[in-house]
Amino acid sequence: MKLLLSLLAVFLSLSSTSVVRAQTLAMCRDNCDDAWTSARKFCRDRYAVGSNNRKECNDAANQARASCKRGCNQSNMMMMMMMMQGTATSNPTSRPTYRPTASPTASPTANPTMDAGTSTSTPTASPTGSPTASPTASPTASPTASPTASPTASPTASPTANPTMDAGTSTGTPTASPTTNPTGAPTLCFDPKLVASNTKCEDANDGLLFSEEDQTVESCNELCHQNSACEFFSLGKVTADLDQINFFGVCIGCEGPQPSAVESGFNLYSVDDCVPTAAPTASPTTCPNPPKIADDQKCSTSNDRLFRTANNDPKTVLECNQLCYNDPDCSFFSLGEDATGDLQGVCIGCQGGTGSQDQDGFNLYAVDGDCITRTPSASPTTAFPTTSPTTNPTASPTDSPVCSVSPGFVASNQKCSSGAERAFRSQNGDPMSLEECNAMCVADSACVAFSLGENLDPSNTLYGVCIGCTMATPDSGQTGFNFYTVDETCGTEPPTASPTTSPTSGPSASPTSSPTASPTASPTAHPTASPTASPTDSPVCSV
Repeated sequence: MKLLLSLLAVFLSLSSTSVVRAQTLAMCRDNCDDAWTSARKFCRDRYAVGSNNRKECNDAANQARASCKRGCNQSNMMMMMMMMQGTATSNPTSRPTYRPTASPTASPTANPTMDAGTSTSTPTASPTGSPTASPTASPTASPTASPTASPTASPTASPTANPTMDAGTSTGTPTASPTTNPTGAPTLCFDPKLVASNTKCEDANDGLLFSEEDQTVESCNELCHQNSACEFFSLGKVTADLDQINFFGVCIGCEGPQPSAVESGFNLYSVDDCVPTAAPTASPTTCPNPPKIADDQKCSTSNDRLFRTANNDPKTVLECNQLCYNDPDCSFFSLGEDATGDLQGVCIGCQGGTGSQDQDGFNLYAVDGDCITRTPSASPTTAFPTTSPTTNPTASPTDSPVCSVSPGFVASNQKCSSGAERAFRSQNGDPMSLEECNAMCVADSACVAFSLGENLDPSNTLYGVCIGCTMATPDSGQTGFNFYTVDETCGTEPPTASPTTSPTSGPSASPTSSPTASPTASPTAHPTASPTASPTDSPVCSV
């Protein structure tokens, strides 16, 4: 009877331990599957579809899962053998290792780590040769990513109060002693240019140089700057699409020419090599943006439009302002600042006479002449002073000119259009008076009329703009401009090529109304005392 009871107890014990062993095996295999799922997701997020990198990554994940499950089977077999020998544990671990230890220690650790949350995910290949006598009182939350090869020979008594947080800014060769008076704050030296949105560097066989995670625009630019072959880099941006793979912070560097691989969630930049100037600017000028007229408006698609930049070549506000200023007919421009896709940064210039039209993402501006780059002359002006000062300067100049102009008013809100009908146009932001515009027209032999931006607010860059016309009637509408025919009675005659050799002592008492059409080559040697009272109609020919 006692023998039967003993056999029954053994059978019940083996049955209960078999259930535990089966549960442990299932949990182990589930952990293998979870790790495999995470590895596959990593491959899918990191590498492009169909690339060799993704295939190799997936193969490695499959092999790791198979090896993990073999380890589960081996652990299960060893557990069964231990149970049969009566040494099985009553509380097996919920997270067994992938495979048994190749060379286990002779005896278990005397004081093992009790908290599984503090164990390292990547143990060293072999234990520390000379461990410290006691553990660190306040260890770091995670081990150093790149520890030094050997400890510091003479460490400081206490750590730096405010150490450098960004490893990318540390120096490769520290100085023997710290700087006596360090600068207050370092200058930021980077300005990578955004080339295109939703575009990234190609795969490795198309010039890809590196791929790093958890990067910013600054650190990604620095990685590209340190690689002599790197000309462009793409950086993953934040995306609001929950169904889209999140590449935020993924930095990819590549060679030229400019890549064009379409990839949603990436911005493409050209690297800024950040070459500092020899000396800092004493007092840099500040250049505010041109005045904005309206949001979600653009130049209309009519004859009023002057130019449009290409898609995927984004411009800034100041760059678009410069393009408009360089065109003498351009008064307004629209920029796709908030546009999406290939319309981002598209710049459109227009005259502004026929209004604008709705366009989401585009903002309408008036051109500003204060923030432009003027084209310098090829060489500086050469000054030729007079050989001697004026012998008898004017005793007292006239207080005001005697002549006052009276151009003929033709029409308001009119001008002459660009092309053959236009003789000239003054610069925006340099207003001219009626007299100055009239004189400018007189000085141009092709100019017979002019239009002047008089009826505009002085803050408008078109205020005072003078346009010379080769025809006497306007042919184009322009708000705020008045059209005039030129008054030549007060025009300034162009100067002679050289001064008169022997000028008369005083002006003629009664000068002729206009100069002689065909004067004689030299004056008469002995002119008559007075002109003939009634000259003949034609000379008499006597033989």
